[in-house]
Amino acid sequence: STQSTPVGHGGGAVRIDATGTVTINGTVTVNGKNTNKRTSGGSGGAVYITCNTLAGTNGVVRAEGGIGGTYGGAGGGGGRIAVVYAAAAQSNMPLPGITFSARGNRFGNSSGVQPYGDVGTLYFTDNAFLGEVLPHSGEWTVPFAFTNWTANSLTVSNARIRFPAWG
Repeated sequence: STQSTPVGHGGGAVRIDATGTVTINGTVTVNGKNTNKRTSGGSGGAVYITCNTLAGTNGVVRAEGGIGGTYGGAGGGGGRIAVVYAAAAQSNMPLPGITFSARGNRFGNSSGVQPYGDVGTLYFTDNAFLGEVLPHSGEWTVPFAFTNWTANSLTVSNARIRFPAWG
């Protein structure tokens, strides 16, 4: 007989469409499901927020891949997070205290090399949420008008961040 274990389910989707300010003081999660045995973790889901401005304190938005199975399942890839706001209005707001994470996750076995699913994407209207400390995890993407960014220093801690090359 053959034993079948289902793979991890994907993270689903959350859509927030507001004309004013969206405030996130808690957690929005669309993570992929962790699995066991020989199957792969589910991919992260999608969060799409449109608003005039974004605010928050200790907020977290996650679209992370699930942990793969202990006996051979790969880690799930990160999902997608997009936040579209009015750049001029957002520039008059303080930097929101929100962490965005679309990281991939690891193979389930805790020993040896830990292969991870690839990072997902973080899309924003502009570079307003880039600071000198990046608690975010994912591939940072903004429209083509964004060509450079300068920081006096940069700290990335317990996260993976990738900036795509625009050619």
